Amino acid sequence: MGAMDNLLLADDELGQVSEDVVGGLIDLIQLLERKYTDLGSWQGETSAIVIEYLSGYVSHHSGVFRTEIPDEYGARQCSWFVESLKNEVKGKLAREQIGMALARKGRGDNVNLPPTYKEQIRDLVSRIKLIIDDAAIPPDRHDDIMAKLNAFAAEIEKNQTNLEKLGKLWLSLTRHAGEGAKNLEPAVRLIERVRKMIGGVQDEQEAAEAAAITQDIRKRLPPPSA
Repeated sequence: MGAMDNLLLADDELGQVSEDVVGGLIDLIQLLERKYTDLGSWQGETSAIVIEYLSGYVSHHSGVFRTEIPDEYGARQCSWFVESLKNEVKGKLAREQIGMALARKGRGDNVNLPPTYKEQIRDLVSRIKLIIDDAAIPPDRHDDIMAKLNAFAAEIEKNQTNLEKLGKLWLSLTRHAGEGAKNLEPAVRLIERVRKMIGGVQDEQEAAEAAAITQDIRKRLPPPSA
C-alpha cells in the first residue's frame, strides 16, 4: 500500500490545481506529467492512476469537457486520453480569447495611436477646420460638424483613442456633403485619410494581439507527451 501511496498526488500537489475549470485541467495534466515522467513512463499502475485522476476531473466537469473517457486503462489509452484532452483545452482557450476579443469590440473600438500618427492627425484636423470655416454652409450644419470634430480632436489626445467620435464625425461630414454641400468634399477626403491611417494602426495592433494570443495559448498548454 505504501508503494501505491507514493504514486498518488500529495495534497500539496493537488492544491496547485487552479479553481478555473480549464486552467485546473491544464494544471492537473502538468502535475501528472511531471510526476510520472520522473517515475519512468506511463505503464501499468501509472497509466491507470493518470486516467483515474483525469477521468474523475472530466466527469466532475462533464458539462465542460467532451473528450470520451477510455474504457481500458493501458498505456496506449492513457496517451490518447491525455493528448485528446490537450487538444480540447487548446480549442477552448482559442475560443476564450476570441470571445474576449469580441467583448472588447462590443465595448467600442479603441486604438493606441503612436505619437507620430497623432501629430499627423492633428494637422489633418486643423486643415479640416479651415475647410469647414471657409465653407458656405448654414450655421446649424457648421456647428454640428465642428462639435463632432472638436470631440474627435479631444479623443486623439487620450492614451486610448475611442473611434466612436471619428465615426460620428465621418457620418456628419458625408451626410452634409451628400445633401449638397459640395464644398465639404475636401474635408471628406481628409477624414478618409484619417480613417485609413487609424485603420492601419488597428491592423498592426490586432496582428500583435493575435500573435500574443497564440503565444499565450502555447504557454498555457502542457507540451506534447513523449
